[in-house]
Amino acid sequence: MNENLTLQDQLILHVFNELPPASSAAFEHQLISDPELQEEHRVMNNLLHWLRADLQPFPSPTVSPAVLARLETLMTD
Repeated sequence: MNENLTLQDQLILHVFNELPPASSAAFEHQLISDPELQEEHRVMNNLLHWLRADLQPFPSPTVSPAVLARLETLMTD
């Protein structure tokens, strides 16, 4: 992996579990001692969680046969 990654790059890769183990360990060591980085990490994790939740498909509504028949009648009239 490119050793010239910025701290922001490392943060993003860490949140997505894309940092190699050695780089991840070094990043986590820095994370422990940097409150600002901890806050950015928390925000990114929360954002990723919300995005994943929003991307879940909505369940199809359950429509009764009577409603379907009524809709079909309305469409043919």
